[in-house]
Amino acid sequence: MGGYIYIAQDFDLALDEIRSQYQNVIVVGNRDKEFLIEHVDEALDRAYIASHSLEIIVLIAPKFSVIAQNKLLKVLEEPPKNKEFILITKSKSTLLPTIKSRLPVTIIFKKGLDFGYRIGFGLFRYREYI
Repeated sequence: MGGYIYIAQDFDLALDEIRSQYQNVIVVGNRDKEFLIEHVDEALDRAYIASHSLEIIVLIAPKFSVIAQNKLLKVLEEPPKNKEFILITKSKSTLLPTIKSRLPVTIIFKKGLDFGYRIGFGLFRYREYI
């Protein structure tokens, strides 16, 4: 599998949880603006740099452009060796069905100081596969 999709209103919570589970985390994108083709180019440049240990490339934005998503399809389906991708966005409706069909979707809820229960490598309310 090439990675995961996280739906989160609190990007910092999601990033903190990812960083607590993985050593090599690379964040690409913008928390306030759309994920564009130049972000994809940066992510692909990072993805094709060889590494001996697992690297997580986090693609983060409140919305992903259709062009950017289409350019990501191949690398999400067949990521380079020792690379995984995690897409973080605010709503699964901003993602193309072809993206959602390739990666499991996890919805992260922040509930006061209680973040729910631990599944896999994160604190999640539940996991949904589309």
